[in-house]
Amino acid sequence: IKSECLQRAHTPQYLPPGFSFGLSTGSRKIGCKATCIIRRIIRFPDFNVPLGTSHEGKLRRQQLAALRADYAKAEGNISSIFVTERFYVSYPTSSCHNGHDVN
Repeated sequence: IKSECLQRAHTPQYLPPGFSFGLSTGSRKIGCKATCIIRRIIRFPDFNVPLGTSHEGKLRRQQLAALRADYAKAEGNISSIFVTERFYVSYPTSSCHNGHDVN
């Protein structure tokens, strides 16, 4: 019963019952430590802090407070604040793979 509850808790609600992601255990490379890393960076260009100043920490706190105030003023409507979004993807090299051949 416990494992059934955990499975139900980790299944997204928008997927139909019995949906499978199609992962077969035969394709997994046991013992391989190679992983892809995806980092999502959200930037607010209107609230930037110049680097290399002696009071950089204070400026960062002031800009963060200004961003929070603008967000509160917008009542959660993020479309009124200019945002840029970047994704950085790191792929493993051939030497990171072990226990299987790399095609």
